[in-house]
Amino acid sequence: YAIEQTAEAMKKAHNVHGIFIDRQGRRINAWGQINPDTGMITIMRLEYEDGGLYIITKDQTYFEDDGLVAVKEGQYMKCGLLFNDFISEAAQKMHDQGMMKTEKQYSEEFQCEVICVDIKQPQVHLQAIVDIETKLPIKFSIPWVSYPNEPLDYTELIEYNLDLPPGFFEFETGPDAIVIGSHLDNQFANDPNFGIAYDDNEDLQQVCKKLAAEYLQARIDGNIEKIKQFHPIYISRYGSSKMIEKMDILDRHQNGSIVEVLSIEDAYEYKDPQRMQVPCRIIKECTGKQEEVLVGVCVYLREKNGQKSAVVVGYFPRLQNDTTK
Repeated sequence: YAIEQTAEAMKKAHNVHGIFIDRQGRRINAWGQINPDTGMITIMRLEYEDGGLYIITKDQTYFEDDGLVAVKEGQYMKCGLLFNDFISEAAQKMHDQGMMKTEKQYSEEFQCEVICVDIKQPQVHLQAIVDIETKLPIKFSIPWVSYPNEPLDYTELIEYNLDLPPGFFEFETGPDAIVIGSHLDNQFANDPNFGIAYDDNEDLQQVCKKLAAEYLQARIDGNIEKIKQFHPIYISRYGSSKMIEKMDILDRHQNGSIVEVLSIEDAYEYKDPQRMQVPCRIIKECTGKQEEVLVGVCVYLREKNGQKSAVVVGYFPRLQNDTTK
């Protein structure tokens, strides 16, 4: 009943403002516009303390960051990530025994009675505090089940129904904006200056294996410029050098850092003839322990203006056929 009341209360709020701290310790000012029919956030505006403005709608993401102005088809991240997940997950799991727990208690932090909600997901727990009087969420945090010692994503402040200036969630692209498509064929990263060029006389196996080897070595060396050259999708995903540089932090937390490349195996077709998967055996280090792992580098073969080149479009931290323990 409390969760149903919260869903209804969200429909009566027209916007929400939160200060979020992510796992890298970055402070993010976030505003969300709430759909009165669903109680879900449909448009978001994110301002990062180290620079960067993101406006996220259902169909587009606009960002200004590190000198780059771009519009990307689709969402950079899900709109209303914590809020929407909380409402939808709670609605689905409130009748599933053991998947959600609620507890009424007095909060010293907020000096009032609250409802603490703990929603269990496969990899994370979504924890929220709901104000009993307003029925609205006033705090979120995400303990990671697989990485219990990692920092949390959490909120420092949540407030509702602010007076925001006209056009706060709108954006103008301008002539200098880069338009990034939802498919790699349409992306600015299809520039031959990215990746490595090859011709019809070259063996595609060797092209793919060379690209995978140099890309993995760039990750070991922390060579940001080379990573961007070989894996330009990171530019369209994160938008700036500052964000790309945090890739190593994410790797250490989630997948472990690559220490050594042991072998590069033969590539095989992945999903379609233009994408090749290159299995690579590496030594990775995670939480102080080293292990041998089979990973995958996904290579995209393309041709533009008569010039053939290849770029990395994906990195799989552990392949499904990996039998390494």
